[in-house]
Amino acid sequence: MCALDSGIMATAAAVPIEEFWKLVEQGELVEYVDGEVIERPMALLIHGKIQASFGDRLRKSMEPFGGTAAVNVHCRLGERKMRLPNIVAYDRPMPDYEYPDLPALVTVEVAAPSDRFSDLLRKCQEYADWRVPHIWMIDPERRGLYEFSSGRLRPVESFSIPEYGIAFSPADIFPG
Repeated sequence: MCALDSGIMATAAAVPIEEFWKLVEQGELVEYVDGEVIERPMALLIHGKIQASFGDRLRKSMEPFGGTAAVNVHCRLGERKMRLPNIVAYDRPMPDYEYPDLPALVTVEVAAPSDRFSDLLRKCQEYADWRVPHIWMIDPERRGLYEFSSGRLRPVESFSIPEYGIAFSPADIFPG
């Protein structure tokens, strides 16, 4: 699914959240979890294409229901937890403020070669604890789709949001 021997770079000492915000203002792709700044891996071309095209497709699918989707939006999962899903979707208008704290309908992670599986599982569990009903992971290298539930990622043939009659096949997600 993704590399198991390399990890997301992280700082060792507790960092004040103000330092995290400075990095965000400088355009850094970072997350903040309990005093730790976690650097997101740089996206490869395939990751960027999937984020852009699938994010747009998800947004268009949610609009008839009054919802929307966006890529790389910092979400406040708790007092000391800011995550940066690759794609986040809501079944209502996205909150007016910069960093949503209302649980999303869908979060999507596009696995990078440098992502560690344990880090992806931890992040998916945090989304579940935030009460996100649809937590998806895309593995561009293996063209795999995974859904998180009951503490694990399981392979799926497609992604679906049954309450809205929306489904996405691999052809809807992977370019060409």
